[in-house]
Amino acid sequence: MNLFKGENLNSQRNGTLSLGSFWLFKSVIMVVAVLGLFGMGEDAQAVFTESLIANEYQGAGTAQGWRADDGAWTYALPFTFNYYGVNYSTIKISSNGYICLDSTKVCEAYNQTLAGTGNGPIIAPLAKDLNTASLTGNNIFITANTDNVVIRWNAVQYGQSTVLNFEVVLYNNGVIKLNYGPQAAALTSGAVVGISKGDGTYVASAYNNLTNFNMVNTSSWIDAIPTLPVVETVASSGIMPNAAVANGNITSTGNATTTRSMEWGTVSGTYPDSCTAGTGGVGVYSCNMTGLTPETTYY
Repeated sequence: MNLFKGENLNSQRNGTLSLGSFWLFKSVIMVVAVLGLFGMGEDAQAVFTESLIANEYQGAGTAQGWRADDGAWTYALPFTFNYYGVNYSTIKISSNGYICLDSTKVCEAYNQTLAGTGNGPIIAPLAKDLNTASLTGNNIFITANTDNVVIRWNAVQYGQSTVLNFEVVLYNNGVIKLNYGPQAAALTSGAVVGISKGDGTYVASAYNNLTNFNMVNTSSWIDAIPTLPVVETVASSGIMPNAAVANGNITSTGNATTTRSMEWGTVSGTYPDSCTAGTGGVGVYSCNMTGLTPETTYY
């Protein structure tokens, strides 16, 4: 995504200010999309894609005291989370290994499916007939960070004793990650894993129907239709005879990874020179424009 605007820079030359030169530089943001294979319901149009990455299980968080068989609890997110184009600020967390984005839903079903519509939109890291009150350590834990929230289950399959450790991580840019910890023995049957819009549209994970999630790779989800970042030009600084500091400001990252840079040249539409400022999120960034010629118009 390229945004640009003109700016007057007072280039210093021999200790005086050279006025009248017009400098124009272009802020550039590269959108990096994660693509992958996905499963989807019949006649349904998928929006999200899944990638399997190195295991990111954290195993931390504050115990919420949410211990029950077929229970659900309301949780206020620390940020607005966009899912299938709808913003959510409050969700409901089920003891049965999934979350309901619509907090008005009951969200207690032990036989949840991705194609179901009764609970509305859901995210299912390991949906099964689970119990978060069977053993002493069973509970639901939450870690709230600036740009993400981690929801962790310590549960057992109903009627069984093998502890299941898994997490769903919601990021403020719409990214979703499903993390899996140690599991000593397999489930008696496969779990439901994936995401659902709640209207019959769903995407099944590569782990759907899996029985043993013992430290498997993290399942990372991103909207295949990216929300583009927003960047604006900020006044340049450090103006010298042959150099300047170019500044930009990312006001929103959308759901993309942003690689920050500036490009410039003496012919409009041709930008052979550039500088980079690495990868980052929202905020001002800078990089050095060097090798400039005084009293020259740049674009």
